[in-house]
Amino acid sequence: MRILTPLPVAALLACVIGHQLVAAVDIEPGHVKVVIVGAGAAGISAAQKLLEKGLDVVILEAAEQIGGRIQSSNLSEGLAPEYEGWVEVGPQYVYSFGELPKWLEEKGYLQDLPPQNDIYFSDIRGQLKGEDEIAAKNLDSLFNRLVSPMEDKGFPKADRKKFSVGAYLDSAYEAFKAEDGLKEFDAALAEASYDVNVRGHKVALGVDSLYDVAIDTYNVLQMGSIELKQLNVPFTTVFKDLASSVPAKNIKLEKAVSSIVFNKKTKSDHPIQVVTEDGEKIAAHHVIFTGSLGVLKADHEKLFKPALSPSRVKAINSIGFGKVEKIWAVYEKPWWKDIQADITGFGLLWEKDLKVDKERRYADKPWYRAVETINVATFAGEHVLEMALVGEPAELKGLADDEQLAKDLTALLKKFTKRDDIPVPQSAVSSWWANPYARGSKSYISYKSIEDNASFRNLSKSTWEYQHQGLKVPGLLFAGEATHSEYFSTIQGAIESGWREAKRLIKAYNLDENKL
Repeated sequence: MRILTPLPVAALLACVIGHQLVAAVDIEPGHVKVVIVGAGAAGISAAQKLLEKGLDVVILEAAEQIGGRIQSSNLSEGLAPEYEGWVEVGPQYVYSFGELPKWLEEKGYLQDLPPQNDIYFSDIRGQLKGEDEIAAKNLDSLFNRLVSPMEDKGFPKADRKKFSVGAYLDSAYEAFKAEDGLKEFDAALAEASYDVNVRGHKVALGVDSLYDVAIDTYNVLQMGSIELKQLNVPFTTVFKDLASSVPAKNIKLEKAVSSIVFNKKTKSDHPIQVVTEDGEKIAAHHVIFTGSLGVLKADHEKLFKPALSPSRVKAINSIGFGKVEKIWAVYEKPWWKDIQADITGFGLLWEKDLKVDKERRYADKPWYRAVETINVATFAGEHVLEMALVGEPAELKGLADDEQLAKDLTALLKKFTKRDDIPVPQSAVSSWWANPYARGSKSYISYKSIEDNASFRNLSKSTWEYQHQGLKVPGLLFAGEATHSEYFSTIQGAIESGWREAKRLIKAYNLDENKL
């Protein structure tokens, strides 16, 4: 591969005025060493593009398997060996935007979401039927009408900066009540419906409170208008297929990185040194860091030397990173079919316990108060229920005791179904907040980031530029869902950010299609 670079100044002075001469410098792509930190969606997608161009790529993955936050689990392991099926510990749906759905469709991995038949239950009334059930469904529609203006591209920019999502919804809800918009509904049922919808949106975004979220999150993602698809195989199966073009020899597992050091003045051809926790030192020309925003929040000061720029650090600290936890309850048989054969979930409306903190963080409540819906796990067999909730680590630590969790869940279901014959299940819980290589689940545009004028673009910028063989190249690059300004919080965002950073390096070395 021959790359044209400008002649030194002395040589240019000897040239005919008005003509710029260039010298040919031989750079072999295989002599460009790239270390990718993380073998999740972003890291694997970046590696694919770079390997196609012949660069020397090694991926360092802290965990014992690839996939990052993509994890599928066979609940039969230790819980119910007589059953087959799986649950998604990480993401389980695919949004309809980006390139990923097209590839999944071609592979036959996608299917439409099955019909939903969630049944409403109240802590006072039990299963809602007749007029109460109709009222609950109408109240859901009302909440969606409150949300929809935030997704309108014409939503006033001034109001987007003035309100958090929580403040805006509370204001709109109170205004609707003041106009007698709820006069046809039972007051307690209306409040309970508003509360359950807020819990649902908290889980969808992965936030402790909607007061933490900027309206731009809805305005950019267009959550209400995006079609969701579901996989018909475990997500890990899809990921292994996606990663099949990356040879195993290019991936080092259980290689947590302790520091990434850049020495611009070094006489070595490799100005970056990556040090792993087990003491290995790897010299590189470039590093693509794909670790989660949670890891950056916790560890950026010790990871990067020299320190990251103030604008990037502000973005790291300001942009939100949620903590979604999932709980599964495994039963010997699906007792809920006695309630209704086609039930897909239990919507929990708390009419009695409506005294919550203004921002609905439920900090002084038991863990199950934050659960919106208890769902039948689609692919885990007909015997598993699953639920999701959000919160800070201190609130989630109560989930560590599986026996107590199972007892709490049983009491909760008895309370809402008004049945005493519900068995105690075996249970399992995810622990994203406790995972040192994730420290949470996904990013969102926080209200604080709007106040601080910090954005995902601050995270996606490359840094540590230096001259390599006469070319100006970036030493440190960042990929991952939290670096994508449009598809943040999604697998699509992670994959496309990996492509983006690979293309950045490919462009820096002029390794376009025409020159290979």
